[in-house]
Amino acid sequence: ARAGADALPPMPDVGSVSLGRPYLVRPDDGSLSMNSKEFVLAAVHAQPSELRHASPELLADRDFLIEVVRQRPTALDFVPAAFREDKQFIMQAVAAVASALEFAPPAFRADPEVVLAATSAAPGALVFADDSLRSDRAFVLEAIARSSGEVLQHAAECLREDKDFVVSAARTSPSALAFASERLRRDNEVVLSAVRKDGNALRHASREMRESNKVVLIA
Repeated sequence: ARAGADALPPMPDVGSVSLGRPYLVRPDDGSLSMNSKEFVLAAVHAQPSELRHASPELLADRDFLIEVVRQRPTALDFVPAAFREDKQFIMQAVAAVASALEFAPPAFRADPEVVLAATSAAPGALVFADDSLRSDRAFVLEAIARSSGEVLQHAAECLREDKDFVVSAARTSPSALAFASERLRRDNEVVLSAVRKDGNALRHASREMRESNKVVLIA
């Protein structure tokens, strides 16, 4: 299922932009039109599908489309096909706003480079990646190394339950301990692998581990 409503900056004041259909209503003085970036951005704030009615010039403007997606990630669904099928465009989009990965074509949600661009911007973006990547040990460790241990939160359950993998993840980013399975957060070896690198990681361990003199002394 798709995530909740995107967090958006205040919509610019562009005069007569209706919130009910039709969304695009030109002011009488013609000061704004479908060739106006400000006007189209306001319309897309109200209804992302209105991007399809922007002028050909704006629909061919790569930088403008990246800005549209940055402000309204769901608008990626309505970007012209030439850009939706362009890997570099998708990488720019997810680097600008990681949640755009949710709306990228399936092939890109399974592309390691694209997903790494998203998780580097926001570790939680792994939730939108294809299952094949979320369960890929090498890929998830690379994502953790480039971002933070929070990536583990959205990795496949089989990885969060895998002791050897979680030890590696915790050594890479001690905060990964917070997202390991409950069983592993009370495992001595797993907890020590995290606290030896960062004593603050102890707060993510089980109560039993937090009260262990041996662990506390190492932390």
